[in-house]
Amino acid sequence: MCIRDSGTPQNMNQSDNQRLRADLQWVRPSNSLWRFEVYSEDQQFAQTLTRVNLERTQDFLTLDQFDVPSSADGASAQWSRLIGDHHSLNIGTDLRFLEGETNERASFVNGQPTRERSSGGEQDFVGLFVRDTVSAGQRWQLDLGFRIDLWDLKNGSLLDRDLGTGEINRDVQFEDRSEELFHPTVGFVFAANERTSVRGAAYSAFRAPTISELYRPFVRSNNAYTAPNSDLDPETLVGVETGVDHSFSPRVFGRATIFWNEVDDAIADLTIGSVGPEGGVLEPCGFLGPSGVCRQRSNVGTIENLGLELELSARLGDAWRFSASYLYDDNEVVAAPGRPDLVG
Repeated sequence: MCIRDSGTPQNMNQSDNQRLRADLQWVRPSNSLWRFEVYSEDQQFAQTLTRVNLERTQDFLTLDQFDVPSSADGASAQWSRLIGDHHSLNIGTDLRFLEGETNERASFVNGQPTRERSSGGEQDFVGLFVRDTVSAGQRWQLDLGFRIDLWDLKNGSLLDRDLGTGEINRDVQFEDRSEELFHPTVGFVFAANERTSVRGAAYSAFRAPTISELYRPFVRSNNAYTAPNSDLDPETLVGVETGVDHSFSPRVFGRATIFWNEVDDAIADLTIGSVGPEGGVLEPCGFLGPSGVCRQRSNVGTIENLGLELELSARLGDAWRFSASYLYDDNEVVAAPGRPDLVG
């Protein structure tokens, strides 16, 4: 168990992690290789958040997350084999089963919480992937592949109650849902000469919203509330890149890469609105305290980014290695249905 003091008497957090992992590799006489892996992780977490007075002589509780358990279990299997002189084939599958819950007390008045929330859910992933690395002549290498993923959500819930009156502010059992995603990739490497190679790739990928983004409210302070969104779609990405690798000498190596990505359904916290000095109800956040602000996690639209990466490394003798890198990354929201103010 790890206990951390966060700087004020009442502000601290603690965590307890247990991990188990096992893997096996099996080489067959037919020049094929099997890889298996299983893992399991359990975590217990708790924390308190505080604010301090202007004189910085006293802190006041704003959030007490007293019980935050989570678990992750998974397994994978992969088969690879050289086929003839030109193909290296990899086929595999992976499974992930995630579960998380947050129990917290919030909206403190005179040092005492007035609301208690419990939220959580389960998230399962099943994936299948295929990759073929093809040697085409002496200078060309091609990589072709794809992934199919099944994303499944279940047992999502949110319970919010008033500790003073016992009244239930919100009791929601979210609908189970699932989605299938397909993502191909293609890449190449061309050896121009002994020192220089040119490479390129086109790819796609996705990031599923987390259990926290889907089901768990988030309080930054007593008057700023971020609501979850169980209808969030996965972020999806398509991208292309090209670059050059060059050995200036046996000890000096450089790399340059230009890339372009487009992310659809990017997830961000958007401000819905605020209430007056007397407080009030504003959906999807429910009741807010004086001058409260309501935000919600949302799919904001499409983000494009264009970037450049530069890397240089040098071996200085047998004991030292020098490296330097530079990244330029220009991001812009290019589409935001319903929120034109975000474009640009």
